[in-house]
Amino acid sequence: MSTADCVFDVPSDGIPRGSEYVASLEARIASLESELRSVRAFSSPPDQLIPDDGSRQLGGHGAVSLLSGKAPLLILEQFLRLLDGGRGQLHILRGLITQQRTPSPSPSSLQNSPESTSEITSFNMLQGGTTTSEMQASTLPELPSQKVGHLLLETVYLYIQARYCIVDWVQLREWHQRRETICYSTKEDDLDSQTGAYFIWIIYAIGAGFVPNPEYPPKAYFARALKYLHPILTLQNSTTVQALLCLCQFHFRTTVNLYRLPIPRHLSGIIMRLCVELGYHRKASSDVMDPLAIELQKRFFWCAYCFDRLVSTMARRPFGIHDLDIDTPVNVNIESTDSEQLEYLQSRQRAGEDGCQIGGLTSMSSALHHLEFYRLKSRIMTRLFGPHALPPTYEDVQELLSKLDKWMATAPRNCPNSLPQQSEIRKQGFYLQAVLLTMRPVLIQQSVDEHLLLLCAGKAADACEVTLQATSIRCRA
Repeated sequence: MSTADCVFDVPSDGIPRGSEYVASLEARIASLESELRSVRAFSSPPDQLIPDDGSRQLGGHGAVSLLSGKAPLLILEQFLRLLDGGRGQLHILRGLITQQRTPSPSPSSLQNSPESTSEITSFNMLQGGTTTSEMQASTLPELPSQKVGHLLLETVYLYIQARYCIVDWVQLREWHQRRETICYSTKEDDLDSQTGAYFIWIIYAIGAGFVPNPEYPPKAYFARALKYLHPILTLQNSTTVQALLCLCQFHFRTTVNLYRLPIPRHLSGIIMRLCVELGYHRKASSDVMDPLAIELQKRFFWCAYCFDRLVSTMARRPFGIHDLDIDTPVNVNIESTDSEQLEYLQSRQRAGEDGCQIGGLTSMSSALHHLEFYRLKSRIMTRLFGPHALPPTYEDVQELLSKLDKWMATAPRNCPNSLPQQSEIRKQGFYLQAVLLTMRPVLIQQSVDEHLLLLCAGKAADACEVTLQATSIRCRA
C-alpha cells in the first residue's frame, strides 16, 4: 500500500499541494489509526461499538447519534485531540467508546444521571484546555442585571441575525422572559429549562464581546453555558445544531488570529456532518412536516453552510459539502411563525418564485442576502479554482461579475433600525473582494482583455478606498 501512487483531488480553493502535503496526510492518518487501535485495546470489540438500534436514518428527521458509526467517532477523535492540544485525549476517547456500549439515554433519564469525568473533560476541552479542577474551582457568573441582559440579547440579535440565523429567536426570547427561573437550572430540572439556560448563557457570552460593560467577560458566561451543553448534545436534532452553531459563533468572536481557526473549523465540520445525517441538505416534504419546522430546519442548515464556506476558504480547505449535493431551497423572506402563512409562501416558492424576494423588509432580509453572497462565492471558487476547473473565458468571468453586480444592487437598504442589517461599507467590501477574486485567474493569462484590465484597476482602487474608510471607522470607534 505504501508503494502505491496516491491519487487525490486538488482542494476546492484551487491551491495545489505537492508530495509533502500528501506525505503529511499519510503520516497523520497513520498516527490516528495507531492511537485508535490503542484506544480499542481498552474497550470492547469493534462489533460492540456500533449500536444497531435503527436510529441512523440518512435523510430522515429522527434522532441520530454523532457517536454511532466509525466515521463520526474518527471526526470526534480528531476534534477532541485538537481542542485538548494533546492533553488527555485517550481518556476522552475511552469515555466516548464506553458510552457507546449502552443505548443513548432518554432526556428524562439524563436529568437524574451524574455527570461522568469524561463528559466534564469534554467540556473542559471546548473551553480551551481548562482542567477539571480549575473548572470546579472557578467562580461562575451571576445573571447580569435585567438592563444588561436585555442589551446583550439585542446586541447579538442585531449583529448576528444580520449575517447568520444561528438560533430560533422567538423561542430564545420566550426563554429570556423566564431567565430568573431557568438560568440556574440543575440536572433535576426539566430538559426545556436546561436547554433555555444554555442558550441564554451562550448568547450572553457572545454579546459580552460587543458591549463595553457586560458585567462579566465572555469566557465567564461561556463557562456557565457549558454546564448545560451535554443534555442538548444527546438530542441530536435541530436544537443540537443550534447549540453547536452558537458555540462556533462564540469561538469566531474570541479567536485572536482568524487565519488560524482550528476550533471553528472542526466545529463547522461536525455541524455540517450532523446536518447531512439529519437530511437538512435535502428538500423536506411539506406533507409530513410543519411549515415552521421546515423553515427552521432550512435556516440552521444554511447557517452551517455559511460557516463551512467561510472557514474552508480562510483555512484553504475543501468544502464540507458540494453545492450539487444540496437541493433544499433557501428560506422565504418572512419572520412570521404562523403556519398557514408560511405554507402559503412556501407553496409560492415551490411554484418557482424566489424565496428571498417574497415579502418586504424583514428580520430575515439581510441574512438571506448574506447567504446569497456565500453561494456566489462558492460557485466562484468551484468554477475558477476547483480541482477540475478549466481556464476561464472572458464570458465566464462576465457572467459571474454580472451576478455579483445583481447581488450588490439587490442589497436591503433603508431598513428600520429595529431590523438586523449590515452597513453599506461592509457590503461593499464583500462585493469588491469577490469581484477581484473572480478576475484574478483571467489576469494571469498571457492575453488579457483591455476592458477587463481597466475594470480590475477601477475595482482595486475602490477596494483601497473602502479599506481606508473601514479603518477610519474602526479607529474612531
